[in-house]
Amino acid sequence: RSRDPVVLARALASSGFRRVQASDVDGLRDRSESIVGIENVIRDGAIGVQVLVDTQSNDIIDRMIDTGAESVVVHASVIDDHAWVESLARSYPGSIVVASEVHDRHFVARGWRGLPTDVLELVDELEGMPLAGLLVSLANT
Repeated sequence: RSRDPVVLARALASSGFRRVQASDVDGLRDRSESIVGIENVIRDGAIGVQVLVDTQSNDIIDRMIDTGAESVVVHASVIDDHAWVESLARSYPGSIVVASEVHDRHFVARGWRGLPTDVLELVDELEGMPLAGLLVSLANT
């Protein structure tokens, strides 16, 4: 078995998978081995890549999109404000996904100041933004 992420991505693609979600265990630092591996998979082009970002860093998001990621998932717990998400969505229409955990329609992890507590209120707030989607994980807490 290879530890090369490009070899793994090609194997997944040859098995019929069309997209993978990649996240950097090193926190998406500029020169981490993980970030370089993600960029190599994206550049290889054998499979579409969606990148999970756990930081509010425009530089990292720009880098992933510029490299060719199909989309970037930004977790609501790292979002400081609505204006940043809107700006990001307008800069990369159809490429940004907002993600959060929800229990009984209420957010579990909070970070976004003023984030609605109800998932349906968030849908209303995000309406009109050119996002790729909203990723909701159900939490059993």
